[in-house]
Amino acid sequence: VSIATTVAMFLSFRLLRKKIGNLGTKSYVRAFIKTIMASVLLGLICLLYFPLEPVFIRTLGSVIGARMAMLVLLLIIVAVAMAVYAVALHALGVREIRDLWKIAKLRFKKRK
Repeated sequence: VSIATTVAMFLSFRLLRKKIGNLGTKSYVRAFIKTIMASVLLGLICLLYFPLEPVFIRTLGSVIGARMAMLVLLLIIVAVAMAVYAVALHALGVREIRDLWKIAKLRFKKRK
Protein backbone atom coordinates (compact mmCIF):
# COMPACT_ATOMS: atom_id res chain seq x y z
CA VAL A 1 0.00 0.00 0.00
CA SER A 2 1.38 3.36 -0.94
CA ILE A 3 1.79 6.26 1.45
CA ALA A 4 -0.75 8.32 -0.52
CA THR A 5 -3.36 5.56 -0.21
CA THR A 6 -2.75 5.27 3.51
CA VAL A 7 -3.07 9.02 4.04
CA ALA A 8 -6.24 9.12 1.90
CA MET A 9 -7.72 6.25 3.90
CA PHE A 10 -7.04 7.96 7.23
CA LEU A 11 -8.47 11.25 6.00
CA SER A 12 -11.58 9.53 4.63
CA PHE A 13 -12.01 7.63 7.88
CA ARG A 14 -11.74 10.83 9.88
CA LEU A 15 -14.28 12.66 7.71
CA LEU A 16 -16.68 9.73 7.90
CA ARG A 17 -16.31 9.65 11.68
CA LYS A 18 -17.23 13.34 11.85
CA LYS A 19 -20.39 12.75 9.83
CA ILE A 20 -21.55 9.46 11.36
CA GLY A 21 -20.04 9.43 14.83
CA ASN A 22 -18.25 6.64 16.67
CA LEU A 23 -17.07 3.88 14.35
CA GLY A 24 -15.27 1.72 16.90
CA THR A 25 -11.95 3.39 16.21
CA LYS A 26 -10.25 1.84 19.24
CA SER A 27 -10.83 -1.69 17.99
CA TYR A 28 -9.48 -0.76 14.54
CA VAL A 29 -6.37 0.79 16.07
CA ARG A 30 -5.81 -2.26 18.30
CA ALA A 31 -6.15 -4.62 15.35
CA PHE A 32 -3.81 -2.41 13.30
CA ILE A 33 -1.15 -2.42 16.03
CA LYS A 34 -1.43 -6.20 16.46
CA THR A 35 -1.11 -6.67 12.71
CA ILE A 36 2.00 -4.48 12.64
CA MET A 37 3.53 -6.51 15.48
CA ALA A 38 2.87 -9.77 13.62
CA SER A 39 4.24 -8.23 10.41
CA VAL A 40 7.46 -7.24 12.14
CA LEU A 41 7.85 -10.81 13.37
CA LEU A 42 7.22 -12.09 9.83
CA GLY A 43 9.86 -9.67 8.53
CA LEU A 44 12.38 -10.88 11.08
CA ILE A 45 11.80 -14.48 10.04
CA CYS A 46 12.38 -13.50 6.41
CA LEU A 47 15.54 -11.57 7.34
CA LEU A 48 16.96 -14.63 9.09
CA TYR A 49 16.68 -16.46 5.79
CA PHE A 50 19.18 -14.32 3.88
CA PRO A 51 22.36 -15.23 5.80
CA LEU A 52 21.45 -18.92 5.58
CA GLU A 53 20.61 -18.89 1.87
CA PRO A 54 24.11 -19.67 0.52
CA VAL A 55 24.47 -22.65 2.86
CA PHE A 56 21.14 -24.13 1.79
CA ILE A 57 21.77 -23.41 -1.89
CA ARG A 58 25.15 -25.19 -1.75
CA THR A 59 23.69 -28.16 0.11
CA LEU A 60 20.51 -28.58 -1.93
CA GLY A 61 21.99 -27.27 -5.17
CA SER A 62 24.30 -30.23 -5.52
CA VAL A 63 21.30 -32.56 -5.32
CA ILE A 64 18.52 -30.80 -7.27
CA GLY A 65 20.24 -27.89 -9.00
CA ALA A 66 20.79 -24.32 -7.84
CA ARG A 67 17.65 -22.79 -9.40
CA MET A 68 15.38 -25.52 -8.07
CA ALA A 69 17.05 -25.27 -4.66
CA MET A 70 16.37 -21.52 -4.59
CA LEU A 71 12.72 -22.11 -5.50
CA VAL A 72 12.25 -24.84 -2.90
CA LEU A 73 13.93 -22.70 -0.26
CA LEU A 74 11.76 -19.71 -1.14
CA LEU A 75 8.60 -21.80 -0.87
CA ILE A 76 9.71 -23.15 2.50
CA ILE A 77 10.51 -19.67 3.85
CA VAL A 78 7.18 -18.28 2.64
CA ALA A 79 5.29 -21.17 4.24
CA VAL A 80 7.16 -20.79 7.54
CA ALA A 81 6.71 -17.00 7.55
CA MET A 82 3.00 -17.35 6.79
CA ALA A 83 2.56 -19.87 9.61
CA VAL A 84 4.47 -17.63 12.05
CA TYR A 85 2.30 -14.66 10.99
CA ALA A 86 -0.93 -16.62 11.54
CA VAL A 87 0.21 -17.97 14.91
CA ALA A 88 1.33 -14.49 16.01
CA LEU A 89 -2.04 -12.99 15.04
CA HIS A 90 -3.82 -15.77 16.91
CA ALA A 91 -1.59 -15.32 19.98
CA LEU A 92 -2.18 -11.56 19.91
CA GLY A 93 -5.92 -12.22 19.93
CA VAL A 94 -7.00 -10.71 16.62
CA ARG A 95 -10.74 -11.35 16.49
CA GLU A 96 -10.91 -12.29 12.82
CA ILE A 97 -8.20 -14.91 13.22
CA ARG A 98 -9.99 -16.39 16.25
CA ASP A 99 -13.19 -16.58 14.18
CA LEU A 100 -11.37 -18.32 11.34
CA TRP A 101 -9.82 -20.73 13.86
CA LYS A 102 -13.30 -21.60 15.23
CA ILE A 103 -14.63 -22.18 11.70
CA ALA A 104 -11.68 -24.43 10.88
CA LYS A 105 -12.22 -26.43 14.08
CA LEU A 106 -15.91 -26.90 13.30
CA ARG A 107 -15.18 -28.07 9.76
CA PHE A 108 -12.51 -30.46 11.01
CA LYS A 109 -14.91 -31.93 13.58
CA LYS A 110 -17.60 -32.42 10.91
CA ARG A 111 -15.20 -34.51 8.81
CA LYS A 112 -14.55 -36.97 11.62
